Amino acid sequence: VMMTEYIIPALFPPALPNQVITLDQSILQDYVGEYEHKWWNIKLSVKSKDKNIFILSRGFEKTELFPISKTEFRGYSKGIGEIEVDFSKDDNDRIDHLTMRIGFTHLNFKKLQ
Repeated sequence: VMMTEYIIPALFPPALPNQVITLDQSILQDYVGEYEHKWWNIKLSVKSKDKNIFILSRGFEKTELFPISKTEFRGYSKGIGEIEVDFSKDDNDRIDHLTMRIGFTHLNFKKLQ
């Protein structure tokens, strides 16, 4: 009892809840497209529908992403777990890649034009 009620909670404090924000459809539309991770040969699609944004990839379920900032999103997939996605812009102010964090793994996907 002492371990589960006192020691473990002291070692792993609860994660702070993320405040989901609402983004304009025009901002979400900038993220829509096809992305590729060349090293692992993984392709994924970012789609938008009804002011929501989703990631789709072969072999995984469609995962809805929830914005917590203008460029940072969070989601949950049954097959993967919690997913964090950050979209990044190039020098011309266009989205050129996304970074997906799954646990301690960071995967960089280049946006295909």
